[in-house]
Amino acid sequence: LWAYLPGYPAFLAILNVLGVEDLSLIRFIQIVIDSLIIFPLYYVLLRIGRSAYYSVIGCLIYAAAPWWSVGATYLLAESLLPSLMILLLAAMVMIRDHSQSGANWFVLGLFSAILPFFRSEMIFLVGPLIVWALLVSP
Repeated sequence: LWAYLPGYPAFLAILNVLGVEDLSLIRFIQIVIDSLIIFPLYYVLLRIGRSAYYSVIGCLIYAAAPWWSVGATYLLAESLLPSLMILLLAAMVMIRDHSQSGANWFVLGLFSAILPFFRSEMIFLVGPLIVWALLVSP
């Protein structure tokens, strides 16, 4: 129905409301978001692998990989997608550890509902997320 999915234009509109109109500043904000995403990535890698050493190596690989670094600078919806996917994985790991809390399930639902607004293919994550919910729910 739309020429562009509404996720990235909404992100740009929020930045515009906050007074950010310069495109180079928007690119810088995207770089900062992509740089700060190593903290949730570290959490995911630490909870999955149980090794702080390998988790730091994984974060260093993500931070130093040129395809991720350059991709964060583009003014496209795809530049935010790796960060959103890592946040979704962090929410999934958090639910695995604390599946009793309804707030954690809300966060997972929020992140999984936001992703299709940036890329329409992310709607196909509904199947794996249903399986995840069946596996970790009490």
